[in-house]
Amino acid sequence: MTWEEEHHILLAIDCVSDGNTVGEPAADYGRQKPYNIVERTRLLALEVIDFTQELIELRRWSLADQLFRSGTSIGANMSESQQAESSRDFLHKVRIAAKEAKETRYWYSLCRDSPHLPYRNGSYEEADEIVAILSTIIARLLANHPHLKKD
Repeated sequence: MTWEEEHHILLAIDCVSDGNTVGEPAADYGRQKPYNIVERTRLLALEVIDFTQELIELRRWSLADQLFRSGTSIGANMSESQQAESSRDFLHKVRIAAKEAKETRYWYSLCRDSPHLPYRNGSYEEADEIVAILSTIIARLLANHPHLKKD
């Protein structure tokens, strides 16, 4: 299998990445969740942008900035992964996206658990699902390319 073929398969873990959608609604979007992780992380970034506006209006600037940076970085890194020059480069970009997704999940957990902060139902869960998907992509890439484990 060529790198390009494997790259396409990794981005569509356990599904078809032809634009079809999963039959479950996305958190507060009323839309369907896309199969393609690049599009799904882009939709998360759009939700983060909307939610951070609420935080800014409540003068929670530091939290809004942290969530904005981590939440939009996930999709940016996954978008960059599309032009990866090698499996090593792809792995690096997906690992960064996974770290940012974990940070986003953390900020959402604070919003969810604090009585002093707003929260949108499903935000934490969406970030958590993205963490799981990215972790699966990383694990499968490492399983298929044992030489990458040295990093």
